[in-house]
Amino acid sequence: MQEIGKKILVSIFLFFLATSAKAYEIKGFIQLEANWEGRIYLSAIHSFDDMYTASEGFVIASAPIQPDGSFVIEGLQLPLYYAMYRLHVVKKGDPVGTLIIRGQEENHYHFVMNNESRLQFINNGPLFTGARFQNSPVNNSFNRLKEGIDELQKAPDIPSKTNWDYQEKQLQEYLLQYADTSQNELTALYALYHLNFEQDYPKYKSFLRYFLKKWKQSPNSSPYLLQLEQQVEFLRYQQSSRIYPYGMLLLLLTLGIIIYTLWKKRNKTASVDPFLQKQNQLTIQEQKIFKLLAKGKANKEISRELNIEVSTVKSHLNNIYGKLGVKSRKEIYNRGNKEQKETK
Repeated sequence: MQEIGKKILVSIFLFFLATSAKAYEIKGFIQLEANWEGRIYLSAIHSFDDMYTASEGFVIASAPIQPDGSFVIEGLQLPLYYAMYRLHVVKKGDPVGTLIIRGQEENHYHFVMNNESRLQFINNGPLFTGARFQNSPVNNSFNRLKEGIDELQKAPDIPSKTNWDYQEKQLQEYLLQYADTSQNELTALYALYHLNFEQDYPKYKSFLRYFLKKWKQSPNSSPYLLQLEQQVEFLRYQQSSRIYPYGMLLLLLTLGIIIYTLWKKRNKTASVDPFLQKQNQLTIQEQKIFKLLAKGKANKEISRELNIEVSTVKSHLNNIYGKLGVKSRKEIYNRGNKEQKETK
């Protein structure tokens, strides 16, 4: 009898623990036409570089979309710190990891939350048009930041170098102010991500040191902050090592020439690289962007040179990655330079 009583007490305790545990919840409505699958997916974005990366491996939960457009996604497994997530839907027959960037059929929405978030999703039209989370200050701040960045990245009415430089300065000031004053670590980090401080590290070195010291004191600091810390540490090391680079550079250059000569001799009779054949699948605009990527150009530089918006560049990048079967800019840079050398 005593044993049964203990089991009952344990069962009651476990039930109380399960029902009292805090869990995330996302409720909302979305308007879908008949050609869309009736299911919505939640993905975890572990790095800002992955925001526009399409992969089924990012999906952590999904839920059916009811005939009236309502859905509920909930669970217990998210971390307590605020992190980046994505809601998305796909057309019938498309892979789960399909993203459509820009346009009327843009099929995704980025936002922030943690395991205690209870979000009410609203939108003003089909798919994610005018999407917002009701009563979510952190997402209101994140949306304002995204809208501000989009506005300052648009091509000026007169796309002269002077106007581009002025707009770039405005964007830098806006991002620094947002990173300095934001009350949320993730939105502050997102502002820094768009600052592209790697290109002028000495200019931002003091601010980055102050920023890391400020947020490392937070009890719930995130892996995004650790990524920034590692990036800054690498830049600091890179800068300090420039005082002794010449002998090592000469040695590496000599070794590189020897290795390249041997490699070229060995592969002289090799068949055509499949990577080069895949380039025939690229559109004219995608080929232009590919060539600029092979030169190490950043998104903003490509945007200026081709007189298109940064968002359009990102959309083309997603298509290029898919057609060429690559995962990073670095891979395109390496393979593109290889092609240029072989055609000389």
